[in-house]
Amino acid sequence: MILMACFVGVVIYIFYRMGNSSYKETRYRGEPFLSGNPPVEGGKENKDPINIRGDNFYWGFITALKFYFKPLIGRHTGRLNDYIFWFMMTMLVVMVVLSFA
Repeated sequence: MILMACFVGVVIYIFYRMGNSSYKETRYRGEPFLSGNPPVEGGKENKDPINIRGDNFYWGFITALKFYFKPLIGRHTGRLNDYIFWFMMTMLVVMVVLSFA
């Protein structure tokens, strides 16, 4: 067990060292990435935090996985019965997998 923990630690350390060592922090750290554009600053009277709709924020992610999301959007009905059905089916699959593990 200790040997396994040491192995996992070494693998995590190797992935950590493979990161970008030339990364420089900017003043926009922690704010949403808007395709390289700087975030919009609030006016003098507008001190609200940045508010970006999810459609714009996840555009690249959804576009890259369009082959996956397109069939899902076609089957989406928005009815509560469908959500409950898929939740129950997911729980069934999890329980079957756990029973054989």
